[in-house]
Amino acid sequence: MWLFLSDVTDSHFRCALLIDIATLFSESRMSEALINLVSALAELVPAATQAASTSSDSSEVWNSVAAAARELANSLRSRGEIDNHEIVGKTDLPFTLTSLLQASRASGDNKSAHVPPSNRTSPAYELLRVGANLCLDHDANRGHLLAAQYPQLVLEILGSYQLRLSESQQSQGSSDGDGASILSVDDLKIIKTAFGVLLNASMEYRPVRSKLVSLQAPAIILRLTSVIYPAGLWRKASSGAPPEVLSDTWAWRAGLAEWSWRALEVLKDHEDDIQWDPAALLNLINSLDAFIPPHHTPTPAFVANNAILRKILINHDVETLQHISVQIESLTNDEEQVRALLVNPAGNSSVPTGGDPNTPLVRLLGFVERGAPPSYWNNEPESERTGWERTFGYCKGAIIKGIVAVADEDPHTGVLWGPSEADGGWFVKRMINWIKDYPVSVSAVTDDERDDLVICATLCLANLARRGT
Repeated sequence: MWLFLSDVTDSHFRCALLIDIATLFSESRMSEALINLVSALAELVPAATQAASTSSDSSEVWNSVAAAARELANSLRSRGEIDNHEIVGKTDLPFTLTSLLQASRASGDNKSAHVPPSNRTSPAYELLRVGANLCLDHDANRGHLLAAQYPQLVLEILGSYQLRLSESQQSQGSSDGDGASILSVDDLKIIKTAFGVLLNASMEYRPVRSKLVSLQAPAIILRLTSVIYPAGLWRKASSGAPPEVLSDTWAWRAGLAEWSWRALEVLKDHEDDIQWDPAALLNLINSLDAFIPPHHTPTPAFVANNAILRKILINHDVETLQHISVQIESLTNDEEQVRALLVNPAGNSSVPTGGDPNTPLVRLLGFVERGAPPSYWNNEPESERTGWERTFGYCKGAIIKGIVAVADEDPHTGVLWGPSEADGGWFVKRMINWIKDYPVSVSAVTDDERDDLVICATLCLANLARRGT
């Protein structure tokens, strides 16, 4: 039996029914509008592809791509009674996105140059937004994008940015400077949104996770975020740029770092093995340097009078430290490969010494021994500082657990214990000194800090002794 509105006597029900019909009609028109946008983007592929291979003025083409992609991305941010995500996902949109995103990249023999140039960053950013919104909580669209090789292309772009930053650091001759200073805010937007694509595409969807892990996505993400947002680097920000530019830049860097750690957590949460290398582990450890005195104390001008941004950046420093500590504790307990790389990154018979500050294990020991809450935290409200200091103590404890796990494995005994040396070798000597120094140094710092050293040293030596050495 058909139900006609004239048959409905309950005014509230009739009103609700009218609203539902109006909503469905509105959403049906929305679906039609989305299909039109998808078609408009598809029609732009030939012109964009041709524009990418020529030096002629292509601003009109890319402006059209950006406008259509922006409207489509905004429309896909919400869901209604009609599954518009499924409707557009079944079209050629995934392949269109891949084609246009590929065309937005610069060409050349050097892979580090294969990132969107300044006149194409806006369309690239909007195309990434479309992809991220299309696959959020939608396995079917995740599969469609994977078939179109969209996540793979997004990772390629991130890899090009990573190579670009690596070359920048090499040209500086040091890893201590701001290797990411060459990135514009538009570049940061692209990288952050690309992280969002990988996060949305792989969350609880193993096919994409497995593909990304096989392409070394975790190492690429880790290297990028460790250069773009090392904890504490904002304290050394150049005073040459206007404060508003620095504020915008570091706000994007902080948000980018947050999304990168979320993506790493999702990629790590699966059954496929992640292959780590010494460079990736050193990148993981780099941010610990911000918590080893002397701290960079002068407050940069761009945050001197901006307590809100200052709090955001310190919070991200602490969160970065927490992510690093959790990763180190987890990886050293779960990954034999990581334990081996921390002790002997060269992969040969060379024995690291305390004089080699770049050895991962030595750097971890340095953090446990000398790491402390930055002195500039004292300028912040006590309520905030107390929480940061509590988290710092937790992080140091997590890294200690990682060090103890390394000392608890037979293959490392030959590196950590020197039977031919009277003092037992560099590692044993350092552990014994930590214990010997405890009674005389405990008055210089807090009891908890010295207890950390004694606990770490005692457990490490006990593990070595248990091996019969």
